[in-house]
Amino acid sequence: MLIEMLDLSPLEKLVDAIQNGKWKTAEDLIKLLVEQPTGRSDLSEENFKRRIIKIIKDEYMDCKKKTSREKVTFALLSGHQEEYNEEIPELRDRLIEASQIFTDELCHGEETISNKASDFIKTGETILTYGCSSYVKRFLLKAAETQKFTVVYVSSGSKSLDSEMVKAFSSRQSLRVVVIPHSNVFAMMPRVTTIVVEPQAVYANGGFMAVSGMHVIALAALHYSKTFLVCGPTTKYSPKYGTACDEAFDKIQPADDMLPSTDKNLLGQAYALNSLYDYVPPELVTLFITETGDHPPGYCYRIVREIYGTEEDI
Repeated sequence: MLIEMLDLSPLEKLVDAIQNGKWKTAEDLIKLLVEQPTGRSDLSEENFKRRIIKIIKDEYMDCKKKTSREKVTFALLSGHQEEYNEEIPELRDRLIEASQIFTDELCHGEETISNKASDFIKTGETILTYGCSSYVKRFLLKAAETQKFTVVYVSSGSKSLDSEMVKAFSSRQSLRVVVIPHSNVFAMMPRVTTIVVEPQAVYANGGFMAVSGMHVIALAALHYSKTFLVCGPTTKYSPKYGTACDEAFDKIQPADDMLPSTDKNLLGQAYALNSLYDYVPPELVTLFITETGDHPPGYCYRIVREIYGTEEDI
């Protein structure tokens, strides 16, 4: 299953509103961004909005120079609501510069995460991964530049996506590639050293949304006390608290990859439910690896506070 690549088009719309939108104060701009329609079903666009709004508030307070950011955070925690209705001539230019810095950080995020690979993967280890992920692919290929190890790739059921990942890993002589079906994960797990995967979204409680089938892999890793690493950018972090009952996990997808199209009798009689996402609780995760560093699941709420602030703006 394909893990969605980072799409910057929603961010580009927000930056365009900063540059060309009709606003005079930070409060006007925040309202303008919040009212923009959300065109995607995942959390990425909401997270971009939250991040940009946090940048707007920080830059506004810096321009006013009334208080430090630490005091602003304390004021928010104590229930004080700052007003952002003062016109500041240089605010637009400062926001354009700050949003460009943020965009550049996102563009280099994958490289930053991959540079940490040698800290977690050593020669002779066996790494298991699941899902077609650009972050995991680059992470493992970066490690292969200095280490020799085995990659166990769990088939997602899609021949095109599986072949893309296997082809990328097989291009490195330092990598030994083993492909297994999802049903063999538990039997293979004793030989595995580390599991490396990418999330669809990370929740404030330390759980994460992943491609369907990930929960079973995480349970097998816990049973055999294996290291479970989750690699992804902080833009996938959401202030929401995830549970398996969330409506996002009710989504299903076509079962074309699950059933053989040549067996017409089977297709006419079978009713297959092919779920799109799994919820993996925080107790099954060892570490999250982001462009800002690595941290345990219990630290996710701190990351959310740092990048979005304490207010629920959206």
